[in-house]
Amino acid sequence: MISSRANHRCLTVFLVLTCVGCASVPRPQLRETGGWNQYSSAHFELQTDLGPSDVRRAMQYLEQARTALLATAWPGIQFPEATKIQVTVLSDGLEFERLFTRHVAGFFTTRNFATRLVMYGDPDHWERHVTGNAELGDSVLKHELVHRLASYLYLRQPRWFTEGLARFLETVRVSPDGRTATLGIVNLAALRSFSAQRTISVADALAWGGPRDRNPSPERTYVLYSVSWALVHWLYNQHPSQFATFQQELARGADPTAAWTHMFPRSTLEEIDREVYAYTRHGEFQKFTYPLTPQAVEVTSRPLSAVEVHVLRSQLALEAVFLSSERTREHVLEAKAEAAAALSTDPTDARALMADDTHRTPGTQLEAASRSVHAHPADPIAWFLYGRALQMTDRGGAKAQAAYHKAVIVDPGFSEAFNALAWIHLMNRRPQDALPFAQRAVRLAPWSAANVDTLAGALSGVGRCGDALQVQNHAIDLL
Repeated sequence: MISSRANHRCLTVFLVLTCVGCASVPRPQLRETGGWNQYSSAHFELQTDLGPSDVRRAMQYLEQARTALLATAWPGIQFPEATKIQVTVLSDGLEFERLFTRHVAGFFTTRNFATRLVMYGDPDHWERHVTGNAELGDSVLKHELVHRLASYLYLRQPRWFTEGLARFLETVRVSPDGRTATLGIVNLAALRSFSAQRTISVADALAWGGPRDRNPSPERTYVLYSVSWALVHWLYNQHPSQFATFQQELARGADPTAAWTHMFPRSTLEEIDREVYAYTRHGEFQKFTYPLTPQAVEVTSRPLSAVEVHVLRSQLALEAVFLSSERTREHVLEAKAEAAAALSTDPTDARALMADDTHRTPGTQLEAASRSVHAHPADPIAWFLYGRALQMTDRGGAKAQAAYHKAVIVDPGFSEAFNALAWIHLMNRRPQDALPFAQRAVRLAPWSAANVDTLAGALSGVGRCGDALQVQNHAIDLL
């Protein structure tokens, strides 16, 4: 997995960078690196250049949003161990728009060893309110948090379910005193989109992501989100017991089609489509209120170094390349310039090496990684890069294994290193040794399709073929 997929990802970046390397675009001017800090709470790590007062509100809001989602969607469920959610917030909305265009309000990325949520501005900008009503609107933060939290619970996640649930739960609202959360508020944008069309049906939503609907157009995708939202809202309000059973089936890994048939054994999809449409036109949208216990949010902070800021800006510029076709050459040159600045500041920094890892041979990568672990022995990413470089020259993997073991000793929450250890054992036909590492990687990062795929391989290798098929189907759902 590490050798094949990581190399494929690096090749993709390499092609993007080299194809536009000769572009006649002025080299970007590097900005000052001061003013950036990292703030840590129980479940989040925030990297931002926001001011102190906005940071306090931001950390409170992040923790409150997570608590509200757990209280309303999954009350009483104990969530397993988890790595902290990385959040990057740019204070300047115009800078965010320059990178990601005005059409993007925020996004999650799983590159660079983190599930990073990227947004801009203070918390007031993280919600989109409509019609001047503070209650009606949606939230990119809550939407993506739902995906993150749901990955811990459901072994199968058909596309309509995961996106419909996220759109349903993103309207959860916390009372001004922080003591209650309200579920079931209409997602007005989704309702308007659903009501404005009748060409995409419930059947289309259930087939979303299947073999016949792999690459829908952006317009069709937007409507599929809305139909999925309407379906989830209807199920939650009109068929709560069946919907609860359906979720239980997904949680244990049942086939979604079979679980749906069990939920509605006598209803055709055409009948359900008519019912959902009538519900959105004339149904009673119930609201449900749940108690919350306000909790103090303890926050620690540290300033980001110049290297960290350069690396972060390089990563954001590359995200802009992947997310948008606008100003691609400008963003590529910016990513390269920031990576070069990071390396010139500290040639041994692991993240800087990752940011500028496109033109190295296996031998030079190994040399650079070796210098990194000697200069930064407490950096788990340095040990990971060392292990990855060793894999290119050490086919048996013994030295690479030792490096990855060092990475997880330094950081027991480093899921990619556990996954790398599992993959080495699989490649050496030792699935029994791979299995505990693969299970650990999935427990730490169940949203990672790569981790889940490795686990499927380990389960298959030890003869648990039924479990392997179930887990592999989950990996496909995640992809």
